Amino acid sequence: METPDPAYQLSDLYYELLDLHQLTETVREILGEMDYVRQDGRRNTELARVAAINRFISDTVGRMANFTSRYDKPDNN
Repeated sequence: METPDPAYQLSDLYYELLDLHQLTETVREILGEMDYVRQDGRRNTELARVAAINRFISDTVGRMANFTSRYDKPDNN
């Protein structure tokens, strides 16, 4: 495991979580536009699983960002 950077602050965590949430929301939008039906008419269950995993991650990271929003100000570190 990497040694923590002493310059890293709690506000950095908050902004990284916001960035990750935006990224996962972008992936969610792309997955939402995809066709989940294969050419043979069957459902693409692998794609549905990826979408479900991404939805879970995005929702969780969004909640984590909300919980850490109090660290938005540098003087709260």
